[in-house]
Amino acid sequence: MNKFKLFTLGAAVLVAAALLPVAEAAPMTRADYDAAIKKCAPLVGDPRAVCTEAAQQQWKTDSRHNRQTDSTRRQRPADYYVAMKKCKALSGSDQAVCSEEAKQKWPMSPRVDTTTKDAATVRRDADYAVAIQQCNTLVGDPQALCTETAKQKFGKH
Repeated sequence: MNKFKLFTLGAAVLVAAALLPVAEAAPMTRADYDAAIKKCAPLVGDPRAVCTEAAQQQWKTDSRHNRQTDSTRRQRPADYYVAMKKCKALSGSDQAVCSEEAKQKWPMSPRVDTTTKDAATVRRDADYAVAIQQCNTLVGDPQALCTETAKQKFGKH
């Protein structure tokens, strides 16, 4: 690993460590957010994107301006948004499959007023969605066969 990559990786770890106490302390203020973004400025490439994304997610979660006290608030963890940022670098069906896998790995927290489903049903629905996304990479008869097989496998007639 060259010195530059090692430096940027070390800098990203330091920035993340600097942001961690902010995440555990009182809600982030606008000044805290601005300071966190400024700490990301010297970084380059992926470490900068990850640092900025972490600061933005912390701001969205903690800011009083964006805080929703409604019990139906839905949110995914910051890891989901970092994974989605990596998916944006892909294109076409690869991007769709990557996005679907990220959504499956970090599902939305359920709304309070929704009907409950058992874990097996939720997992089966998520697996079905990934299978359909993978079928969409095909064209013509193979796509139709793949889609029909997925429908039969997951009971979606």
